[in-house]
Amino acid sequence: MQLHFIVKLGLGDLLLFLKHIVRIKMTSRCFSNASISFDALYRPGSVIPGCQPQLKPVVDFSFITLGCSSRMRRDKLRTSGLFITSTNYDSWTSSRAVGFKYTPLYSQLPSPLVFYHESSMIASSYPLPLPNATDLSTLCMVDLFDAWPSFTRLVASKRSCIDAFYRIAGRREPFEGVLRIPSGKVLSRKVAALYHASMGVDDGTPMMWLDWDTTYRPQPHNVISSFWQHVIAHDVTVLPFRHPDRSLMRCSNVLTSLDDPSHTIDTGLLGLRRGAVSVKFLWRLMRHYDGGATYLRHICACCDQTTFINAVCSSDFLRTTPQIGIRENAVRQSPKLSLLLPCREVWFTHNLFLDDLFVWTLHVLWERRADRHVHIGWFGTGKTHVHGINLGQCTWKGQPWISACTDANEVTSSFDVQSIFRHFVASFGDAAGPYTKVSRQKVQMPTQSYLQFDPQVRIDATFRPQCDVH
Repeated sequence: MQLHFIVKLGLGDLLLFLKHIVRIKMTSRCFSNASISFDALYRPGSVIPGCQPQLKPVVDFSFITLGCSSRMRRDKLRTSGLFITSTNYDSWTSSRAVGFKYTPLYSQLPSPLVFYHESSMIASSYPLPLPNATDLSTLCMVDLFDAWPSFTRLVASKRSCIDAFYRIAGRREPFEGVLRIPSGKVLSRKVAALYHASMGVDDGTPMMWLDWDTTYRPQPHNVISSFWQHVIAHDVTVLPFRHPDRSLMRCSNVLTSLDDPSHTIDTGLLGLRRGAVSVKFLWRLMRHYDGGATYLRHICACCDQTTFINAVCSSDFLRTTPQIGIRENAVRQSPKLSLLLPCREVWFTHNLFLDDLFVWTLHVLWERRADRHVHIGWFGTGKTHVHGINLGQCTWKGQPWISACTDANEVTSSFDVQSIFRHFVASFGDAAGPYTKVSRQKVQMPTQSYLQFDPQVRIDATFRPQCDVH
């Protein structure tokens, strides 16, 4: 009967039927168990193996007090918007020598720019841009490490929670492979700069992070107005893409679902509407670097040492977390307890690293599966396929990546963001970003001791945690 049915169905109908089954299977990957939130899991006072958290929150300030021009007044920035970027000294000087080509300073930005630098860390001043490069009244140069001393302790210490993470996790990451330098020591600066800048503006101010290997393509006023309106419409706005390595994790061929575990966030372009929700989200990312990632690696390693269904990982967390409403004796009787922990969810395991690309991706996907307090928006980009088998897909210009088409869903921009800002992500030669050049061995390794891995950090660490498991 079944065989006769299939023969009668016809080859074309059968292919459509099989395609429908595959679509159902792919779509099911979008749905994960609801997870305990990061903030409920990693609380102040949590015991972190091998390190002590260092960060102290930044208090509100004015950029004027940091020597910036009147264009950087809080009331003016709320109207104009603010761009943020950063790079190291060598990258700055080499870019300056070629007129800041491939950088945010190559053309005049439509809003003021704050540039975060590392002068106090290297005891050397950054030479100012040449007058014809940009309007200096719209440029504010801030020493990140002088402005946020506790962040300096996190990055410069050899016993920080970032160092502790690599001792547990090893020094291999997706996309980059074996790391030459601790990614967290370098790329946490991007999150730190954005977080610090958010404390220098009023609620409602639109902000935009631009990687150093990003240029602005001058646009009419109405285009820039639409761009800022899209940023203001969401707490956080990100640029998603699907790398070929993650295609098997997809929910569908096109990238339309915010819950799709196969998408990664390109952190070269990040939008933010300053407010209590977005500031809290940025602080969460900073806490991820300052012990959170290490804590997560530890408790998930404990889960892997036990039977997953009955595992009670890091029982001190469970005993002292009243908001979950679980007592120790009830824990032993709860077979579903470990489902609160996302340790074996694909969106979690594939992003628990310290490259800011994975940190942003992890916490955006986590937010979708936990609190959902952050209103996430997307930037659309790419060319739509109108022929062949990939109808409706958009592909990233110059890269074999699937992107979100413009208007892909109700939170995606109606404009192609890369027609406004060109991020030379994964580029070669002069267009490559400073971190890319180091990771691909195109420039000399940094000599600072805190940017070297400890000898005991292996490529693929085998971590044996001390677990208190019931």
